[in-house]
Amino acid sequence: MKRLTTYSPTLILYNIRASDPKKYLFNGFNLKFLSFKPTDIPVSFYLLAGHVLLGLGQLVMIRVLTSVLNPAEIGKYYLLMSVISWFSLFLVNPVTTYISRHLYGWNSAGVAHIAIRKLLLYLLLVSLVASVILLGLSKSDLFDFNVSYELLIFVIPLLISINTLSGLAPALCNLLGKYRAFILFCNLELWGKLAIIPLFCFLFSPLVGTVLWSIVFWGVIITIWSGNYFYRCLKKTMDIENPFTSKMAKDIFLFSWPLALASALYWGQSEGYRFILQDTAGVDILGKFVVA
Repeated sequence: MKRLTTYSPTLILYNIRASDPKKYLFNGFNLKFLSFKPTDIPVSFYLLAGHVLLGLGQLVMIRVLTSVLNPAEIGKYYLLMSVISWFSLFLVNPVTTYISRHLYGWNSAGVAHIAIRKLLLYLLLVSLVASVILLGLSKSDLFDFNVSYELLIFVIPLLISINTLSGLAPALCNLLGKYRAFILFCNLELWGKLAIIPLFCFLFSPLVGTVLWSIVFWGVIITIWSGNYFYRCLKKTMDIENPFTSKMAKDIFLFSWPLALASALYWGQSEGYRFILQDTAGVDILGKFVVA
């Protein structure tokens, strides 16, 4: 085939051969028509679309809860979510923030695995402390949670750990540059709950306990899945001196206590009213108020 030449200032077409018709020159660069791949999509698009889906999922959650629970059960649900939120914000969030800030350096040094194992032990301790505190509060006349002891001293502490891990593993994947995994696991965690809650309520009973057990069930699946993926992304543990000593524990405490105080004040402003409203108007009104 003859050579074609055009003197357009924006496009030069040349050297078109029957044996290689896919090549052309655009603005001076030799390009090929390639099959489309998901990796060709910019990461920013995944992040934007993923966060839009997360925001939509939060709205759908309200619709799901109001479809399967009556106002009184919804009030109990949000009351117990506030309990979980207090322990998470006050005792867990400052520590996970410290881990997030140091994860990249720890991973480079080959000690990130040790940090994660220490975190699991700390979450176990927090869950035990939560069980004791909630048992004491339920025995006193200070709070009336309107739920069984089983939910208070077992399911709630369990959810504190599961919610932390199912949210932390994708976030740490994001810090390691695994942006698509971050968006995928975050949306699976939320949209999976939206699917499993109605299923559990249909199979068993439309009560707050059923909803919490369904969240535990799905949370365990996501925690194992995302946690295993994140753990495999970490560098292998190197044979060096363990940096997680009592000195680091002191550093974590000095870093965490201002955040814990600020988180407790934030919780009091954003969610503490629920206990006052429940005590004065009842869980039925609380459920309607929170949804509204």
